[in-house]
Amino acid sequence: MAFYLGCPMWSHDPWRGTLLPLHSKKNQALHYYSQLFNSVEGNTTFYADQNTATLTRWATQSAADFRFYLKVPRYVTHPIQPDSAHRLALWLQSLAPLADKILFIQLQLSSQTGPSALAQIAELIAIIVPHFRCAVEVRHVAFFDKGPHERALHECLRFYHAERVCFDSRALFAYDTAKQHDPVIITAQQKKPRLPVHAVLLQDLAIVRFIGQLDMDINRQFYQPWLHKCLQWFHQGRSVAFYMHTPDNHRSPQLAWHFAADIAALGGPTHPILTRWPHVEFAAPHQMVAQDETDTGDTHRTLSPQHHHHASPTHLGISPRQDAVTNALDDTANSQLSLL
Repeated sequence: MAFYLGCPMWSHDPWRGTLLPLHSKKNQALHYYSQLFNSVEGNTTFYADQNTATLTRWATQSAADFRFYLKVPRYVTHPIQPDSAHRLALWLQSLAPLADKILFIQLQLSSQTGPSALAQIAELIAIIVPHFRCAVEVRHVAFFDKGPHERALHECLRFYHAERVCFDSRALFAYDTAKQHDPVIITAQQKKPRLPVHAVLLQDLAIVRFIGQLDMDINRQFYQPWLHKCLQWFHQGRSVAFYMHTPDNHRSPQLAWHFAADIAALGGPTHPILTRWPHVEFAAPHQMVAQDETDTGDTHRTLSPQHHHHASPTHLGISPRQDAVTNALDDTANSQLSLL
């Protein structure tokens, strides 16, 4: 059993002075980030290929037990084309310098890729699984029908020992743009899909992407059902990889800290970030070579399931919280989460 926790990037200027040392350089961000979190969404691979030097740098700069989750490039999946399988195979070969630190490869599909493309989806999965764990994120509404299309998808994933990504954007869309007008949230709503939430675990690693909003109290209401679902998975001996987003990601680390603290308060595993942040004594970074400014970016760290109490880093913008055991669940947040 392992508890992976991370953000959608490892380098973000607003994190300097909070998550990252104030005067740290951009090419040191991964080193510092990986001492606190044990995983990260490697979204950069979705948009651009990384050369051998960059992948080698990621491998050497990150902590020994740090793990990456990487997305298949969009030129493979948006849309799936006749040469997608070949291009995917070439891309997977290029990951060799980072291979030992890859937790899983995500096949993120567009909202246009539905049940009629299941054979093509299966072909891509079959190319990935001999080399890496594979997780598939679907966005076509038919794959959420709790009927024949969803069952066919799950049968395909089980056959290839692949996982399904759980995507939860309910908190983000709980913000009513008709009553309020925050351009940051409105932009995030335009970019993120709004889909039913199906808490699915088909193999041994549950993968959750939680898309929050700017209000931390609302975010905590909406992730409450996930606390109990994750505890259930932990008790079954399964592992969990949980990735936290906020609209501008300024406070993604704080949201992740809250989630880890609530998991621990309920008797779940204690993530290292609770004891290391904000009271951090960083190890000196390795000698860094020059790197381009595009590096923004999963950990095989087995965590103690002991129950601890932790002080909230209030000076980092995290408000004092009630114990998760006594905090009442928000009925709307709980009822809309379909725990399959």
